[in-house]
Amino acid sequence: MRLFVEYYDAIYSDKNYKVDADIMRSLVKTAARPSILEIGSGTGNQSLLLAEWANIAAVEMDKDFANAMRKKCAGNNAITLFEGDISGLDANGFDGAAALFHVLNYVPDHTAMLHLFKETAKRLKSGAPFLFDMWHAECALVDEPYETTRVKVFDNYLGKGKATQTIYPTFNTQTRDIRLDYDIVVELEGRAEPVHVTETINMHLHLEGEVAGALREAGFSDITFYDVKNYPELANDKSWTMWVVAHRAQS
Repeated sequence: MRLFVEYYDAIYSDKNYKVDADIMRSLVKTAARPSILEIGSGTGNQSLLLAEWANIAAVEMDKDFANAMRKKCAGNNAITLFEGDISGLDANGFDGAAALFHVLNYVPDHTAMLHLFKETAKRLKSGAPFLFDMWHAECALVDEPYETTRVKVFDNYLGKGKATQTIYPTFNTQTRDIRLDYDIVVELEGRAEPVHVTETINMHLHLEGEVAGALREAGFSDITFYDVKNYPELANDKSWTMWVVAHRAQS
């Protein structure tokens, strides 16, 4: 398992996963225990929160993340993990779908994005919500990503400690492809030597209009872009990240 995955919950210990799950809960209107399709479930943090009120079918393509999630969610009967592309998932009729923590930005181009949206749409009930968050490409083109260093203090199943994370971005404004080189030092109480973690993540920034067009082509309607920091305010030209809410078109 890659060190980035092993120490993921130290590196992102400052992430408020509950906000994501709460927004999803507010969108699902069924009174009974709903079924939720979760795309890109990572180590399972959002899955566990969603599973408090729903049955979760989690899809994860990365083998290391899938293995980490299996360990974390073992024994939770409300969560079913499928490892692979969503097209291989033999299930449908979901009451909602979620792709959280910038999953869409790991989708490399328009063709792959349309594939994801179509595969999601055909597995949802008519009118079901689809929630995801994404970097606002139009914002990034004006205010380009820059090198940042953050220190995160954590106290979880990994132990107590801190993670010092530096991200070096390389942004191609023509293709809107971005490479993020992570350099992380994890210091754990009781461990003499720190753990040095490196990881390279390749992402793509999709334009707002392209996303809306692909959603409509895939069979979604009622598409709204919200500001992540000030939800439920609508996104604007200062919204560096956005929530996107769409609904499976009524059949």
